[in-house]
Amino acid sequence: MKPFLSRGDAKYLLGQSKTEQGETGEAQKLYKAAIEDYTHAIELNPKDVKPFLNRGAAKYLLGQSNAEQGDVIKAEELYHTAIDDYTQAININPKYVHAYNNRGIVKKALGQHEAAEKDFKKAKELESDK
Repeated sequence: MKPFLSRGDAKYLLGQSKTEQGETGEAQKLYKAAIEDYTHAIELNPKDVKPFLNRGAAKYLLGQSNAEQGDVIKAEELYHTAIDDYTQAININPKYVHAYNNRGIVKKALGQHEAAEKDFKKAKELESDK
């Protein structure tokens, strides 16, 4: 499981670098490849929250890339599946601050401001409980 998670992380980070360099097509390929690795990690250990969190992040960034290219429908699909990944991470670990925060970010991008604020509030509560 760990090798797939690590390789997915490397592809994710390379995708971010390509995005910053304006190489959108390459970034999208890397995000898709990262998603595949995270999916494989999840198949090997469906109780680990980290691949769900990271796959959600990769889907969000891929969605942003699609939105920037004008494919709003594909972006929204990716955003919704990112929310599903963050929700799954929360189901596994209800105190996982990053999952609430990231899910709030995606909900905000979808215009779901009240739902986003609930997630941000929950993340703050959990953070202050530490």
